This record gives sequence, C-alpha cells and structure tokens, in this order.
Amino acid sequence: MSRPQDTTLKSHSAIERQTVAGIAFSVLSTMLLTVMFFLPQLGNVPANPIQSAFLRYVGGSLVLGALAPLRILPEPVSSRKLSRAAIWLHLLRASVGMSTLMFTLFAASRVPIANVQAILCSHGALILLFAVAIDRESVSWHHIVTIALAVSGAILVADPVTSEANWYNLAGYGAAAVASACWATEVFLFRNAAKHQTTILTMLIVNLFGLLVLTVPGYYSWRAVSMADALTLTAMGPLAVSAQFAQLAALKRAPLTIVAPFRYANVLFAAALGIAFLNQIPDGQAITGFVLIIASAIYIYVRTIAHSKYTQSATPPLKER
Repeated sequence: MSRPQDTTLKSHSAIERQTVAGIAFSVLSTMLLTVMFFLPQLGNVPANPIQSAFLRYVGGSLVLGALAPLRILPEPVSSRKLSRAAIWLHLLRASVGMSTLMFTLFAASRVPIANVQAILCSHGALILLFAVAIDRESVSWHHIVTIALAVSGAILVADPVTSEANWYNLAGYGAAAVASACWATEVFLFRNAAKHQTTILTMLIVNLFGLLVLTVPGYYSWRAVSMADALTLTAMGPLAVSAQFAQLAALKRAPLTIVAPFRYANVLFAAALGIAFLNQIPDGQAITGFVLIIASAIYIYVRTIAHSKYTQSATPPLKER
C-alpha cells in the first residue's frame, strides 16, 4: 500500500508535468504565429493585408481539407452535432481572427516587426481580464506582477514615444493596438469554442468561412506577386492551423491565466526574425525590455510550481489503515 506522502508527491509531479506541457505548447503556438505574421515581410513586393489574409485562408483550408479524413481530433461523443450557439461562436472567432491578421499585417508594413509584436503583448493582460471577469478564474497579485513586468518590457521594446512621430508610423502603432485587442478576444473565443467542439471539420468550416468573406475584397485589392511570394503567403495557413493545434493542447493542460503570460515570447521570436532576415538590430533599451519579458514568464512559472507544492503539502495526509 502506498503511503500518503508518496501519493502527494506523485500528484504534485503530475500537476507540474501538465503545467510544463501546457506552457511548452503555448510557447510553440506563439512561435508559429509569430513566424506566420513575419512571412509577408519576406516578399519582394509586399502584398496588401487583405490579399495576404486571403492566401492564409487558402493555405489553411487546403491543409485542413487534407487532414479532415484522418480525424486527428476525434469528435466528442457527447456532442456529435454542433449547436447553433456553437456555430455562431466559431464564426465570430473566425471574424475576429481575420481582423487580428489584417491589422497585424498592416502594422508590420509600417513599423518594425519587433515593435508590432511588443504591442501585441498587451493581449495577455486582456486575456487575463477576460478570464477573471467572464470565466471567474482565480488571479493573485503574482499574476498582476507578471503582467506589469511583461507590459513594461513590451513598452521598452516598442518605444513609441521616441520613435519617429508621423502619421505613417502612428497608423502602424494604432493598428497594432487594435490587433492586440482582437487577438485577446480571439484567444478567449477559441478557448470557449473548444469547450463545445473542436474538430478538424469545425476548423475547416471556419477557414472556408474566412475564405468566403475575403474572396471579393481580395479580388478587388489584388496585387501582382510572384509565385514564390504567393506560396510564401499561402504557407501562413499551415502555420496558423499548427498554432491552433498547439493552443488547444496548451488549454487542455493548464489554466488560461498560466499559459497567457508565456505568449509574450512573441517579442523574442520577432526580434530574432528581425535580426536574422531584416537586419533590425535591437538597442540597449529593447534588450532591457526582452529581459523583463523573460523575467515575467520565469516568475509566474516559479510561483505556479511553488503554489502547487504548497497546496499539496497543506493537504492533510490520510491515515494509514
């Protein structure tokens, strides 16, 4: 017969493994999305945001259409048919997702990608507010400290005050702020839509809906691009789908209030991509911002594990028989 202490240790170990896995999937999802947003910057003749979004949904629909027969995400037994409310929730998520993509692409066409991703970091604070206000998830002052550190780091990286102030740049910063709000809403809607049903077929329907909505605007705003550039933009679709799979895996393993701060890693990934491909070298202030963002993620992880250990140790042991 196993001792109560052994059971407690095993329980804590399982919680820690689940938390680590959830964090890892959240970071993976963030990395894939950051790469997706970066792809339009690689084109010789940048496509407009609507055209880029259209090709993203083409790529997403193609990859999901190929995966649908494989049934990688099994359909829940208790919910074989989507309710009308769930369908509208998925379509609303798709609409917000399109807005996130187009505003982000517009912003990245006017200001450095790392600055855009730094502003997008504020979506983590909004996710936290949604989780508390709507889903009643518990939040401690440690979460507030985490958000404060990450947002401070993001402001240092973006540096909108000392950046060249003109309408061209200000429009980019404004679009990034709107994209951040849309992203937070999309993540929250995605999390709640997943409670109803999230299958390959559901995701395919969402992508086809996005494709349908953007067909006419994409046609009238189309710019001639090379085949290589078109394929690069179409590759945004598989990256977005992979990011959604990773986000689903993260939300199944850890609470939204835990995984959300780790989405601030998008600034680090964006900075690395900017250095490698666009020669956008961060200065000392930006590096300080990166350090704060990393510190915020480490802080909330350490506090989560410490709280888990305290909770397990505070549980009175069962009497051995």
